[in-house]
Amino acid sequence: MINTAVIDDHEAIRIGMSAALAAHPGHDVTLVGGAGTVDEFLEDGTAADVVLLDLQLDDGSDPLVNTERLIDAGYKVLVYSIADNTRLLRRALAGGAEGVCRKAEPIAQTIDAIVAVAGGQHVISQEILAAIEGDKDYVAASLGARERQVLSLYAAGLEIPEVAR
Repeated sequence: MINTAVIDDHEAIRIGMSAALAAHPGHDVTLVGGAGTVDEFLEDGTAADVVLLDLQLDDGSDPLVNTERLIDAGYKVLVYSIADNTRLLRRALAGGAEGVCRKAEPIAQTIDAIVAVAGGQHVISQEILAAIEGDKDYVAASLGARERQVLSLYAAGLEIPEVAR
């Protein structure tokens, strides 16, 4: 079982994700908790494998700092957002987020992303990478999983030697 938590300042998202996961039986993903801020979540001490993290929280916190704090506490982070702010996406990815999943995607796709991140994979679509880099032709490149991982690290702001490591 993959224990998942949601950090989102909208209670409807937290409740909705719980209901959506319950409505899709036959998967190993369960929602074990959530909070409106990273501070609240870390204070609660919820045991989760993957945290779905919204980029823009009402407390004005930085996605890079939020991601780093969650990773330091032992969580894997999957950005769960409308993903329309490329600056914030870059910050979260630079902080070590394992990927990006858009709220507009079907729940089955979100479940697949949670499972992949729990398994140690990076999950980021070519469309998101194209938006980050502002290159619409990138989508047509059909990169492999490892190529997307390398490019996502570079797009997140890491220098080439850091990406190579």
